[in-house]
Amino acid sequence: MRAFAARPLVEPGFFRRLFGLPEPENGYIELENLRLIFDGARKNTVIRLANILSVTPYADAVGIDKTSGRNPIFTVADAEWLTVLLSGVMAHAS
Repeated sequence: MRAFAARPLVEPGFFRRLFGLPEPENGYIELENLRLIFDGARKNTVIRLANILSVTPYADAVGIDKTSGRNPIFTVADAEWLTVLLSGVMAHAS
């Protein structure tokens, strides 16, 4: 029986660079009466709740569809809880 060394087919981050996706960033999400604020280490993002069209839950993330600009996806521990919270706040903000 022959032994051989296995190596990964692609290096980490290959598909991210191939499709031009940004590197993930760690930070905090703050939810206020009229806006959602992502406070990241490199960049801060402010989204007015009136500009949010819909919230999409994923297995470990929440996608936010906005009226303009890029639609962010936030990786969170409990995506279903954040989706319900954002939907409720958006309903009362309009």
